[in-house]
Parts: sequence; C-alpha cells; structure tokens
Amino acid sequence: MPVFDGEDAQIVDSVAAFFARNGGIARVRRLRDEGATRDPETWRAAAEQGWIGILAPETAGGLDMPVRSAALLMQTAARSVPFEPFSAAIVAARLLGRIDAPPAILDDVLSGQAIALPLDGTGLDWDGTRLSGESPQTADVASADWFVVSCNGTETGLFLVSCKSPYKTVEAHATHDGGTVGTVRFDGAEGTALGSGSDAEREAADARVLLRLLRAAEAVGLAQEAFARTLDYLRARSQFGRPIGSFQALQHRAATIHVRLTSAEALLYEAVRAFGTDRQAFAADATFSRALDAAQLACDEAIQMHGAIGFTDELEIGFFLKRLLALSASADERDPATISRVI
Repeated sequence: MPVFDGEDAQIVDSVAAFFARNGGIARVRRLRDEGATRDPETWRAAAEQGWIGILAPETAGGLDMPVRSAALLMQTAARSVPFEPFSAAIVAARLLGRIDAPPAILDDVLSGQAIALPLDGTGLDWDGTRLSGESPQTADVASADWFVVSCNGTETGLFLVSCKSPYKTVEAHATHDGGTVGTVRFDGAEGTALGSGSDAEREAADARVLLRLLRAAEAVGLAQEAFARTLDYLRARSQFGRPIGSFQALQHRAATIHVRLTSAEALLYEAVRAFGTDRQAFAADATFSRALDAAQLACDEAIQMHGAIGFTDELEIGFFLKRLLALSASADERDPATISRVI
C-alpha cells in the first residue's frame, strides 16, 4: 500500500483499528445472517471519524482531503469487507457539499444520521418539479435516505429526492455480501433541483469518476487481504511433511497474483493523480477494469489454494469473493471502447 506521508499512515492505521474494534468480518457475517441492510451504530461511528465528509468542502462541514486519502481509506476498509455503501456515500457527500444542497440534509448526511447516495438518472425524466421513470440497476438502493440524481430529461441537472416519497418504489434484491442491488421507480416524485447546465454536468461527471476510483480501491484492498490470508495458509498447511507453500506450482501462482495486484495498485494511484485533468475518465475506467481483473484472480485463487475448506461458509476467505462479486456488478457501466485501449 503506497503510504506517502504521516497523514496517510494515520488514515490507514485508524481505519484498520476502527474495523478491528467493530468486529471486522464477524460483524459482516452477523449482519448478513440477520438480513440487515444497515448497521446504524457503525455507520454513525464512521461518520464521526469524518469518513463520509472526507472529500466534502470545509465550508460545508467536510474535511476537504485529497482524493488519495479517500482511496487509502477505502482500500484499507475493504480488507474487512464491509457491505455498507461507503464509497457511494463519500461521493454523494462531496457532491452535496459543492452544490446548493439544503444545509440540514447535508448535516444529517455528514453526521451519519442519514445516507445519501448518487443515482444514475438514465431513463429518468425531471419536468422541473417531479421525477418519473425507472433507474438502472444500482447497488445499495435499500440503504438510502436520499438520492442525488443526475439525469437528462425535460431539464438536465442534479436533483435531490427523498426515499420517503410515496411516489417512489424500490425493487431490491440481496447480494451475496449482505448488501442489496435493484432499481428505483419514480412516479412523479417531488424533488429539489440542486443545479443545472454545464456546472451540474461537470459535477456529475466528476462524481462518476470518483465512484469508479473508490470502487477500484476497494477491489484492490479486499484482494490484498485475501492474498495475505492465503499466503499465511500456504505457510501453515502441510502436506507430505512439507508446507504446501514450498510447492513450486503454488509459488508460481502466488507470484502471478502478487505481480497483478502490485500493478493494479500502482495504476490506481496514477489514476488518482489524474483526477481533475482531462485524462480522469479514461484513467478511472482503466484502473477499475485492472483492479477487478486482478482481484478476481486473487480471490479465485484464494478459494482454490485453501482446498475444500475454501468453499465453506465457515471460513472467512469466501467473504472476499462475495464482496468482489457485488463490486463487479457495477462493471457493466464501463465503456468497452475505452477499456479496450488499456487491456
């Protein structure tokens, strides 16, 4: 993990310690078994740490830290495979802080009292007062209190819509990691216009890039933890009187994983550096694709190298693959023409 200065090291250490205190993967297992889509106590505690507002402007109550800090945060958090929509919430909070969002709502979001998530408005229409139509498949739709919608309809812009609207219907399905995915249908739901024109378009584009970067950081982080646990297992598990990690075939496979993950991590932080330039969308798509591919290899091999026990729910290694499957669901948003230039 590229730690560049003392502040970065503090982020990594504090996030790791936070999840260790709050139960780590055991917490995720418990919530999944209970069928819970939220953990309000943990969410509010994370908000108190400043996570939700890490990229929001200081004038709006956020920390206004660099994108690199948010990427480090999500890369570290992913090692405990939380299914809560931290990446999307961070992006939504930044968006709300940079536009004319109602202060009371922004305060609730930054304090963890409410969850705001960005929503792709493809297929939705805003007539100046009300929102209609059905959204694309979206992660964590059952967790949101507010949606920050970007759409091109009768009017183009950003709109804030409450999930308590009687004219909103959510069709959500549980994912393997404990989260949800589904669509949102609006039938004339009232909302608040937050911005329109080129400024709103630019903010929406930046939000899409940031979400891609933070999800890539998650993929890299969870894969690194799965790989680290696999290496420990290879050192501890013996067969024919020798640690299986001494078998050359497994060493070659482990070396391949290491190279792929190191490459994905390096590309991630190059893409982070590109944010704010005319290369940002291309860089984010490239790192998202590379991160998913490397993480898929790492998680698949982790299951295989653990042998028969790797397929059981009792072993935590399976949680990494399940979380990756949920992250991969957003891969359909990638532009194949863009990705093909770097793969």
